[in-house]
Amino acid sequence: MELFEPKLSFIPQLDNTFLLRSVTLTPNGCYSAGPAREGLPAGQVVTPETVPVILELRLFDGICHQAIKPVYHQLPVVLGPGKNQVTAFVVLDGEVLGQATGRPGESTMKALAPDCFPTEDWIAIDNQMPPGPRALYVAGTVVAPTPGYTARLEAGASIPVPNQLPLSLIVEKLPGVWPPVVTPIPVRYDQQPYDGGYETVAINQGDCPTVVIKITEAH
Repeated sequence: MELFEPKLSFIPQLDNTFLLRSVTLTPNGCYSAGPAREGLPAGQVVTPETVPVILELRLFDGICHQAIKPVYHQLPVVLGPGKNQVTAFVVLDGEVLGQATGRPGESTMKALAPDCFPTEDWIAIDNQMPPGPRALYVAGTVVAPTPGYTARLEAGASIPVPNQLPLSLIVEKLPGVWPPVVTPIPVRYDQQPYDGGYETVAINQGDCPTVVIKITEAH
């Protein structure tokens, strides 16, 4: 996954509306999410079947943590007549830094067993950027049916696979009655210092399908 190139996913809502969620890797902690909106940056063009959206970034002018930082945006998008895809532009101070195009039919999450929670936006980064120390972090999003859940990643065990780090995704329900609103829950696992040796990460969620992520090096 390249810096400033958004990874897009779509969660179906009502009628032709989808919740567009994106994760964009930025080079350090100085970046944060600005507003997301439908629109076309100056100088850009899209095809007639495309809905353009702008994902604004903000940049703090100061001393920041020097590590790859994922920045998240979300925006409800309506695909009206003749529209079947979305192009998202990552913009900082009017300049387009990256873009990606996605179709809801290609990325909507597959149906899972009742006890299996959909997940998305997974990244695994072997951060070797100076000044160090070397660190590994894994991040993703659990899509819960209501806000009444918590989620976390822990070191786990699985059938041994060469050069693969097993992690356990634990989702727990909170007491009480919660509104039926689809809720994204970010999760993250950090290993620091990290000595290398892994090529992939396996996210295990009970008896649910395992998610395998390739580890990307950041120099």
